[in-house]
Amino acid sequence: ACPVFGQFGSAYVFSGPLPEGLQQSYSRHHLFNGREFVPHNLSAVGSPNHADLVILDHCSVVFDGVFYDDIPLLYDLVIDQLVTIHPDRKVEIYLEKHLVDWFSIQGDQFVRIAEDQSELPSGFYQLVYQGETYTCYAKRSKEARRYSSGTTLEYRFFETVTYYLQVGDDPFRTIKSQKELLSLDDEHRRAIRRML
Repeated sequence: ACPVFGQFGSAYVFSGPLPEGLQQSYSRHHLFNGREFVPHNLSAVGSPNHADLVILDHCSVVFDGVFYDDIPLLYDLVIDQLVTIHPDRKVEIYLEKHLVDWFSIQGDQFVRIAEDQSELPSGFYQLVYQGETYTCYAKRSKEARRYSSGTTLEYRFFETVTYYLQVGDDPFRTIKSQKELLSLDDEHRRAIRRML
């Protein structure tokens, strides 16, 4: 069977078998030219990462137009950066953001929207849903805030999610909550809920 390509900006999402040799189109070392990742030095409760995950194997990324599978990835929501592990030096490094088109971590798909692609601010967006009539993205971010509980003062990571919905070729509109998003489309509610 042929792979199915769904285009989101310049990013291609693949389902089905990939053409043989696609992962080897470049040396895998082309992927590992970024600078070393410096973890947050703030002692805070929680994690700065997407879904509070540590770096995971078996992720996928389209980097500089080439699909790579079984890549270890971590998505830092505080700085909106994708991180991997250098296979030889065993250190965490940034993936050059402007070369990342699309990535998947534990089934969650993200696309990079460039400044000239959309009215949305540039950065990584989770693809929540794409149907015939509309597309929905979620912009996820985290920040460390001071949190007081009784006599304890600590920092905690808090996540903010903003949804953007585009119907046809209309401009994106901001959706303030999951409840509002789910109320828009009864027919596809179950599929949308699975993606959230």
